[in-house]
Amino acid sequence: LLAELRRRREEGVRSVALTAEGEAALRDLIARAKGETPRAPEPAASVARAPASVDQPTPSASRPPVVAARPVPVVPAPDADLPPPPEVAVPAAGTKAERLAVLRERVRACPEARRHCPAASAPVFGVGSAEAELLFVGEGPDAEEVRAGEPMVGPAGQILTKAIAAMGLSREAVYLADVMTWRTVMANGLGDRPPTAREAAFCLPYLRAQVAVIRPKVIVALGNVAVNGLLGRSGEGAFKVTQGRGAWLEFEGIPVMPTYHPSYLLHNTSSAARRQLWEDLLAVMERLGLPVSERQRGFYAPPRADEGQRGLSE
Repeated sequence: LLAELRRRREEGVRSVALTAEGEAALRDLIARAKGETPRAPEPAASVARAPASVDQPTPSASRPPVVAARPVPVVPAPDADLPPPPEVAVPAAGTKAERLAVLRERVRACPEARRHCPAASAPVFGVGSAEAELLFVGEGPDAEEVRAGEPMVGPAGQILTKAIAAMGLSREAVYLADVMTWRTVMANGLGDRPPTAREAAFCLPYLRAQVAVIRPKVIVALGNVAVNGLLGRSGEGAFKVTQGRGAWLEFEGIPVMPTYHPSYLLHNTSSAARRQLWEDLLAVMERLGLPVSERQRGFYAPPRADEGQRGLSE
């Protein structure tokens, strides 16, 4: 549990939803760890207590009462019934745009992806230029992106759009895709959760096929899920963006720049975090041979006394 909470904290998550049953179970675990007696569950108001019999012995004051532990609800793993990853053939004929259209229909027809989508929505597929030299890979759609059917359209997407514009590009000139084609939701339905390794592995063939068609010059992996989904890492060998961002990796011969997911900046609003993200994008611009002005190099740098803070917000 602690390892999972630390992992979420590294991704910028600052709070998690907890059911009443979960809170009670957690309190009992803490009590046991401290050597204390877990608190007994409150009796239901509708259950009548049997009258005490004169023949029943009175419990000794020195003898602690026997308390039944509160049962912990068993929640099935979110990927318990997930089938093996699909085999996705990359279309060989047609233009890049036409081949991507074939893949889009293939994803939208996927029974497993459709099973995880609301009735009025479809699995989310990548958007942007089929001729893009730069491809951004995110984690997966949230509720707003599921409704729109497009990656990166919420608050985090607005940050990314500003960053792309600051690079001298546009959303239409790059390609945006996610590891997941459906939204991964917590068991209580109160928020999003990171996808499991099996869920990411199931959707990865669809992402690989898009990369194979576009063949970008550079991939920017936004967050841990994107990096580990691309590289197939999990468990002890999982990559941590907070420790390894800014260092080039590789996916099927394509340079990969791991950096923060824009949602991280929604929680960590420090200028240092924004500067680190921008430094990673500057390295991408240089790798692509894009011109970099002195003004661009100065984004999120400490302002001089005679000027205000500069940044992507402009």
